[in-house]
Amino acid sequence: MRNAVAALPIQSVLLALVLTIVQTDLSATEDSIQPLRSIQVVEAHQAVAVDASSLYAISNRTIGRYDKESAKFLVRWEAPAKSGIEHLNSGVVIDGKLYCANSNWPAKPLKNTVEIFEAETLKHVESKPFSETQGAINWIDRHQDTWWIAYAFYGDAEVRRTKLVRYDSNWKVTGQWTFPESVIQRFLPNSNSGGAFGPNGQLFVTGHDHAEVYVLDVPADGGELDHVATLPAPIAGQGIVWDDDDLGVLIGIVRGRREVVFMRFSQLSQRELATQPLTVVADFEGASVRDVKIDQDERAISFKPGGDPERGWPCWWYFRVDGISPNDEITLRVRGSDATIGKEKPLAPSWAMPAQATYSVDGDSWLHTDAGERQGESIIYKLKPNASSLYVAWGPPYTPQTSDKFVQEIASGASCATAGVLCHSRGGRPVAMLHVREGSRPSKERFGVWVQARQHAWESGSSWVAQGFIEWIVSDDPKAKWLRQHADIFVIPIMDVDNTATGNGGKNALPHDHNRDWSPQPHWNETLAARRMIEDLIVEQRMSVFLDLHNPAPGDPTFFYILPKDLLQEPMIGLRDRFIDLAYSNIRQIRPMVPMSSKPKVTGASYHPLWRQISANWVSMNGNPDTVSLCLETIWNSPASTTTGYRAVGASLAETVQAYLAERPELPQR
Repeated sequence: MRNAVAALPIQSVLLALVLTIVQTDLSATEDSIQPLRSIQVVEAHQAVAVDASSLYAISNRTIGRYDKESAKFLVRWEAPAKSGIEHLNSGVVIDGKLYCANSNWPAKPLKNTVEIFEAETLKHVESKPFSETQGAINWIDRHQDTWWIAYAFYGDAEVRRTKLVRYDSNWKVTGQWTFPESVIQRFLPNSNSGGAFGPNGQLFVTGHDHAEVYVLDVPADGGELDHVATLPAPIAGQGIVWDDDDLGVLIGIVRGRREVVFMRFSQLSQRELATQPLTVVADFEGASVRDVKIDQDERAISFKPGGDPERGWPCWWYFRVDGISPNDEITLRVRGSDATIGKEKPLAPSWAMPAQATYSVDGDSWLHTDAGERQGESIIYKLKPNASSLYVAWGPPYTPQTSDKFVQEIASGASCATAGVLCHSRGGRPVAMLHVREGSRPSKERFGVWVQARQHAWESGSSWVAQGFIEWIVSDDPKAKWLRQHADIFVIPIMDVDNTATGNGGKNALPHDHNRDWSPQPHWNETLAARRMIEDLIVEQRMSVFLDLHNPAPGDPTFFYILPKDLLQEPMIGLRDRFIDLAYSNIRQIRPMVPMSSKPKVTGASYHPLWRQISANWVSMNGNPDTVSLCLETIWNSPASTTTGYRAVGASLAETVQAYLAERPELPQR
């Protein structure tokens, strides 16, 4: 459950004036906020938070918990002397904990923290500091499984620096927005005071002085918030909070009267309660779905994976659901594809049915559904997104646009990284590549490291592994710095860009897929370009590590594919085994645990007729005597098969490359 508010001091003498303004202007707007009731509580000085049964009135150094209906006092907390808690500004109740924004504003230097309490007892359990030392933390909220914090700047000279910052679950910044001038003008001479995300997904904020609530849309890619509407409200700025357990109810405080005010956002509640027809949208990059059947009464969608079977196994699905109403529970029923090529049997349904599907309300942050329920040849997932639109997918999507944007961002932020294009695909799409190196060491003295992902388009998790690999090698870790100084590192997050962009599976595509195209005359442009660069490294006798990233069959853990030992010679065999041991040790330390087998699987003559043309096999058979060439298959059917889990595997793999090469501090004499 999520509820949030915030406030900073106002001049209570404005109260009578702004309440008059509200009564005058209320009928002039289509949407309206009307008072329901108010209760007096002594702590109603800065903010209020709510959960299903209680409200939490927040003052600078005091919190009072009250019964939400009767206003009966339950428990109070007061900040101990010298605790550092000087100016509590907001609160949000999540899973039984109350998170409060706190600053020492207006003192210098400015300090910002989030103070965490057990909601029922108000026992203080943790204090989390933030590095921001210029803007004052004013409010905190939880929305779309991410944290949102507003940092306020004051006065005409500084107020435009007021910003909204989004954090992931590990408190890493993932987005930042500024406020539009039309809202800034209403903030003046102060700043943003309170904020909370409404049941329709829009952001509602207040200033310090006006009896108004500003409705904002949050653009997906950061930048400036969009001002949608200004609504009169029977409060003089300060903190606001939506009651998630009573749709359309907004709660704020009147500081001068020490009152908590319950209000009804009338048009929103009527509009949002009206059930809209569900629709399925698949007109964007990477989308794939077919044979869609929608039961509007049951709010259920039945479908099969899309994709042309000649472009690879039809197991990938990805689309958006529009028309979701608040409190809707959406049911997804996935049916196995019956698409075939010639006389071949359809692909087993399990390939299209992860134990947990993936969803997002913004197309950016991806989460697991609850475990699906198998019913014969189908699997059912249930979601309650509390959003009007919902993206759903087989696994966390990673499109060519994602790859291009990520590579460019890394290159622009890290001097050691250069964004490039491996080639253009047969469909004319650029294949993004990143080259990482640091220092003046000449190329001939550097190890060659080649990492590529997504030779099969449906294996989206492998691209996230590649991203985690990149994030580690450009990090401040001293070991990453060593690797950059001793190696030329090339990473391609997506090899099969055409099938990825068009939502096709890629595996077993005609005439053959990218992974089985490493022949004297490759069919795919990506394979030809990669081979040429790798051949150059081989000629220079520095093709040290080649890693091809994949996702395996539904029931498989993480593991390596290797060539049989009888096809190789020393030192390649011993070096390969050493690398595998290091990788297994590193990946097994990831928490939550990523299931991994310490026993590689073999891709020799009995594996496939084109086994010699499989990428990792080709590099092993044509590389230098000390080349380590491996295919890593990262599990996609476990609770750890998330963007975070995949990236952790990538980081562990990068650490493995460094540890392995550090045991060989110089290239062998040729």
